[in-house]
Amino acid sequence: GKLMYELQECNLISGKIITVFHGLDFTLPQYQGNFYQNIIPYAKNIICVTEFSRKKLIEIGFNSENISVIPVPTYHYNQAILPKKEPEIINILFVTRFIELKGVLIVKHILQELRNQNFEKYKITFIGDGELFEETKEDLKDFKDNLLFLGKRSTPEIIEHYKDTYITIYPGITDSNGREENQCLAV
Repeated sequence: GKLMYELQECNLISGKIITVFHGLDFTLPQYQGNFYQNIIPYAKNIICVTEFSRKKLIEIGFNSENISVIPVPTYHYNQAILPKKEPEIINILFVTRFIELKGVLIVKHILQELRNQNFEKYKITFIGDGELFEETKEDLKDFKDNLLFLGKRSTPEIIEHYKDTYITIYPGITDSNGREENQCLAV
């Protein structure tokens, strides 16, 4: 970031520099505090994907007039045709980065509530990777008969899983201003 701005200031490069933030690049603890202070004065063209992200960038110190929100589309990946009748087993797809911000640590409470309601006719396929992948698998071992952990998969493989899905979970524990569909594109 800052190197590009310094090169521009020395007239070694020209044109507009666009700084793009996707979410994790400024919400994780290692990026808090003064991490971005050295580029704030230079960042004149900033793009982020949600209104929530825009507000966080303003809190960090970026000028609100320099920030544009451009939501990430789903490209119809999740437009699978639903079964014509209710399936015997409901396939649920959970595509995520396994980090706390995506809510993977609260899944156990949801599954326990399903069990309390005597609802066991589901299978959840988890696709993705991250620092909490193994911890999540361990935390959910009591529900293993209903769960499938696939790890990271390619975009074509994810699209194939959408085709067999009855419910798609767009994970997150914070409001993304009605743009939850970009969560599944982050894998």
